[in-house]
Amino acid sequence: MQLEQGFMKKYNKFEKGYLTFRKRKLLLNVALNVLAAVIIFIVGLFLNKMQVKNIFSVLALLFVLPVGRSLATFFILMPYKEMKDRDLLKAEESIQGKGILLYSPVFTSSEHVMHLDLIGVFKGRVIAYKGKEGTTTRNEYDYKKRVDTAKAYIDKHIKNQGRGDNLVVFDDMEKFVRAFPEKKASETDMDEIKSFTESMKYFIV
Repeated sequence: MQLEQGFMKKYNKFEKGYLTFRKRKLLLNVALNVLAAVIIFIVGLFLNKMQVKNIFSVLALLFVLPVGRSLATFFILMPYKEMKDRDLLKAEESIQGKGILLYSPVFTSSEHVMHLDLIGVFKGRVIAYKGKEGTTTRNEYDYKKRVDTAKAYIDKHIKNQGRGDNLVVFDDMEKFVRAFPEKKASETDMDEIKSFTESMKYFIV
């Protein structure tokens, strides 16, 4: 019952839990399409004296076609996980009334797949947190390359939205939280923050 509720509950982009929900939804779509295709194919065989060439086989194929697209998207998202630790709670508590926290966004371009653990959107300030995986030279190089790619991509969007700020990425949660504004945002500022956040949804997987 709990698993069923997890599949049924809808999450919006950037919301906590969206990445997990999106993965589950994609797998569910694959399973349902394959099941429908198999049933239609078998029914077609029985209704056409076990002859494969029939209209039901064509219908079954139509159900299979979306599977490839869903699987491709799933494999794009598969390596990424949402934060579930005390650091996340610290960021959530600190951002109240100051801005909007975006959870585990995965961005795609024609050449790259980019992921950040958190993005904080404020009035005149956009910052992000991306945790490091290991401290080897190779890990440091890969981390910098991934972060630089995401930063360049988001900076371009920020500029297109007429903002004068640039994305700043932190690998330390304490520094990320300390970069939050001290004062709460006004109602007008929050409307601007929400508008910018909405504009980012269009290139989220």
